[in-house]
Amino acid sequence: MTRLRMLAGMAMKASAALLLLLAVSTAGATAQAGESGPLDPKAVERLQRMSETLAKAHTLSLKAESLYDRVELSGVKIKRAVTQEIILQRPDSLYFRSSRDDGKVREGRYDGKALTIVPQGGSAYARIEAPGGVDAMLDLIQADYQVNVPVADLLYADLYGRVKDHLLSGVFLGPRTIDGEVLDHLSFETTGADWQLWLEQGDQPLPRRLVVTFVNAPGEPEYLTVIKDWKLDQDVDASQFKSEVPADWRRLDVPKLSPPAKQ
Repeated sequence: MTRLRMLAGMAMKASAALLLLLAVSTAGATAQAGESGPLDPKAVERLQRMSETLAKAHTLSLKAESLYDRVELSGVKIKRAVTQEIILQRPDSLYFRSSRDDGKVREGRYDGKALTIVPQGGSAYARIEAPGGVDAMLDLIQADYQVNVPVADLLYADLYGRVKDHLLSGVFLGPRTIDGEVLDHLSFETTGADWQLWLEQGDQPLPRRLVVTFVNAPGEPEYLTVIKDWKLDQDVDASQFKSEVPADWRRLDVPKLSPPAKQ
């Protein structure tokens, strides 16, 4: 589904503001499709139902706590942590706040025209022109800036439609009890990564846990997130999506990045 990458030097500092979309630097390693495995109809049905549930919501919000691997040049994997708050109003408004384990806090706003990211304390900002709505913005930052994070995939209007042609195998692993709650456990292999989902049972199978393993990236880094406080179709304050900044703030350059070489 998505990919990891570290940026270096000044480019990293500038791009870091953008990458704070969910406070994780990511980049792609396109997988080579292997032999297709079985697709369990129940796993596919639950994935499709999850996608439909999210797509039907005019507004949604969530909080997430994530651990992800940063792979050093030596090959050592360092676990990093980030907490995220996201508010989405379809089709063209998004707010997020992210707090990393190094103390850095960022807020971002998308108003249907541009994505603006501001570090805690202000005085500087990054902005990317991205007209066309949330889906178009996510496509743009993935294609031009190699930014993509698993939680962000849940914001697409039709997640299932985007991944169905890339599914190689899918398994319904059955109910699993976590923190006293029974969740449906699914496992998928795609042309981009291996990933697992834990979904609420019933007619609204909202994702509560997500693990993605980037099997084609150096070191096979992993991204694990716990999602809570889902709220669907509740009133939101439209002013939080506005991205005005003071005229004297410094605008950070956000360089475009070429796709990484295939492994």
